[in-house]
Amino acid sequence: MTGLRVRAFTLIEVMVVVLVIGIIMAIAVPQFQAARTKASEDACWENQRLVDTAKQHWMMQESKSPTDTPNWSDLVPKYLKRIPECPLSGTYTLGSCQEDVRCDVHPR
Repeated sequence: MTGLRVRAFTLIEVMVVVLVIGIIMAIAVPQFQAARTKASEDACWENQRLVDTAKQHWMMQESKSPTDTPNWSDLVPKYLKRIPECPLSGTYTLGSCQEDVRCDVHPR
């Protein structure tokens, strides 16, 4: 079996590949986590905006004053299909119609 050459990766080539994968992971993982955090904040803020809109509709259609505070039962299911949930399990505080909805995890 002379003349038969076996081609294989050298140890240096394997180490370079592992190093490149490590560098890519070191860059990608924090970026992925940051994108996930931003997405959950955006979803929470959108929930707060929807509840604020529902509060305004409730105030106008029920002839309430801006200082009146609705309950969830006033808003669901007439103005909202369901009570929205914060992506990170925060709790929404309705407040009066002149106040913004607040989340204890994602404050605006």
